[in-house]
Amino acid sequence: MKYIYTFIWNYKAQIASLSFLAVIICSYKLLDFKIFFESERIIEELTSQDLDQSGFKKNIDDENIILVAIKQKTGFDFESALELKQRITSIQELNEIKRVFSVLNEKYIPPSSLIPIPRNKLSLTSQSSFESTFDHKSSFISNDQRATFLIIETNKESTQDPVILLQTIKNTLGDNYIDITFAGRIPSEIYFQDKVSKEFVFLALLSCLLCLGIIYVYTQNLAILFMSFVCVVLTILVSTSLSLFLFGGVELFMIISPAIFFIVTVSDIMHLVNNQDYSLRNKKDIFLKKLDTIGIPVLITSLTTMISFFSFVLIDIKPLSHFGFITGLGVFIALFFSVLSYAFIVEFNHNTSIPMSFAKTWTNAITKFLHDNKYSVSIIVTICLIFSCYKVSDIKIDNYLLDELNPSSEFYQSSKFIDENFGGIKPLTIVVDSSRANNFEKAQFAKLLDDLSFNIDFSNETNQNKKIYNYLFKDTTKSLKYNCRVQDIGSHESNKLYDKVISFDENIDFAGIGHLFDSSSDMLTVKLIIGLLIAIFTVGVFLCLAFGLNIQLFFIGIIPNVLPLILTLGIVQTCFPFYLCLSNAFIFTVAFGLIIDDSIHIINAYMHYNKLGHKQEKLLTLINRKTANTILKTTSIVIICLLPLLLSEFKSVSQLAILTIISSIFAIIFDIGILPTILSKLIKSKG
Repeated sequence: MKYIYTFIWNYKAQIASLSFLAVIICSYKLLDFKIFFESERIIEELTSQDLDQSGFKKNIDDENIILVAIKQKTGFDFESALELKQRITSIQELNEIKRVFSVLNEKYIPPSSLIPIPRNKLSLTSQSSFESTFDHKSSFISNDQRATFLIIETNKESTQDPVILLQTIKNTLGDNYIDITFAGRIPSEIYFQDKVSKEFVFLALLSCLLCLGIIYVYTQNLAILFMSFVCVVLTILVSTSLSLFLFGGVELFMIISPAIFFIVTVSDIMHLVNNQDYSLRNKKDIFLKKLDTIGIPVLITSLTTMISFFSFVLIDIKPLSHFGFITGLGVFIALFFSVLSYAFIVEFNHNTSIPMSFAKTWTNAITKFLHDNKYSVSIIVTICLIFSCYKVSDIKIDNYLLDELNPSSEFYQSSKFIDENFGGIKPLTIVVDSSRANNFEKAQFAKLLDDLSFNIDFSNETNQNKKIYNYLFKDTTKSLKYNCRVQDIGSHESNKLYDKVISFDENIDFAGIGHLFDSSSDMLTVKLIIGLLIAIFTVGVFLCLAFGLNIQLFFIGIIPNVLPLILTLGIVQTCFPFYLCLSNAFIFTVAFGLIIDDSIHIINAYMHYNKLGHKQEKLLTLINRKTANTILKTTSIVIICLLPLLLSEFKSVSQLAILTIISSIFAIIFDIGILPTILSKLIKSKG
């Protein structure tokens, strides 16, 4: 490694120039900035598993429907029906619209009709005809009759910007209503694109300001502050450009990447500038001596963090694979810029860091408290751990379509309104094979679906409905089909409903993204948990190799970082209802990758001072005075950088902040209060 560090020092100006050129090229790529919404991408990948691949005709493209709820100022009456008809006619004239379903075009076939031609149930020829034909139980009308519901199917080949299309629909419907709300895949994608773009910038800037503030508190050195900022910005630019270049866009998960880059970059720089050897006069010697002392553990921490993120690549979920790959590369890019920046910091004599008095006081106080009370701390932690293990056993896996949204967000409220008032937001199709259709108990099955709260929009189970179904969709298949919607009650409860449906007849099949989400999301969540286990095992093996094939370090390295995750799960499960889902299962792998860095620095410090021949008491004193002081600073930086994420409108982002902050606090207790004692018991002192 010394040759690499010498090369960096000797050619730092040339390396900086080439890096600057690369950054300019990367910045140009940002003009193609695009964000993907992971739930949509996951569903898109899994669509190949849908029953449409098995020969079932897809009558309604549930991936391209827009659900609309129109809240009326008064109840739904004749005048409002006439106005709505006019508005819907205008919407149907748009090239992007395939068809619109509403209370106005619900069909039936009159019993006395000689020719079985479907007609509209609702008659608008006069006030009296409206009142006599209005179906108060229509699924397109809310129970209080103050809101109407539309299902708008768009043309898949439409090239118009979805944002413009949605605004055009809203403008066409007019402003004579209390509110017009949207749900469905297209509105959700628009919402996420808009919110993620804004949050990506806002949270990055806020994390930046807080992080720079804490750096100044610990260094009182504007040059270090400036170089830290430059390193983070360059890391974000390069990693984002790599994502755009390799994958055509940025995953929603990457909204948390700037905070992660702040954490790893500032952590690297803090370890490099802390505890400088002022006895050396030659700048090159200062640089090489510091990297000889701290370079290996900094490299190891970057590699272990990178391994944690790379573990997502092994999971067959494209958005997470992309996020893990890019963020893992970003961690190493941050290390490169940090080491290069440190070379310039030393070159221009800005490597002096003097923490503010209160910062020095509190870090020393916490270190002393944890060291002096290590046995009491161990007992308390053990009790908490036993309790947490008990609570963790109660955690279940569940997934909601609206999981990613903060319940206070506008889009969540509008989607929830449609979900609760109009039969649900998850579309699915129930199919009974033609070989079973004739002997199928259709009336009983329809009652079962009603009892289970399946909202049937269209079906062909009766002769009349079959004619209407053929009229609407040109579908003459002999298979029974029920185009339904169900409420977003979670995959756990939804799968119970599906099991009850299948128990009616084993030949029943499901199609549609609603069922696809419920049947696949739990499996994907389990894959994320497996990814965490892979990351833990891989990091443990890497630590064995990095510290001389010492098998003890497998357990010493991972246990102080796995136990904080268990304690964190116990706390959140105690404080509020918590379940593992696609939106939070990946967080524990991220948290593990961040908190393990401190353990590595403690282990390295123990090995280093032990190799120098210090006695046990002196060895522990040196760890507390030097290494523990630094990792307390880096942990506080982790917490400060994550605080802005609590403001996020997305559940995965805010939960990342909560879970990682709690894990970091427990990890620092283990690393400073317990880990040095474990090392002293297992690894014999040479002093």
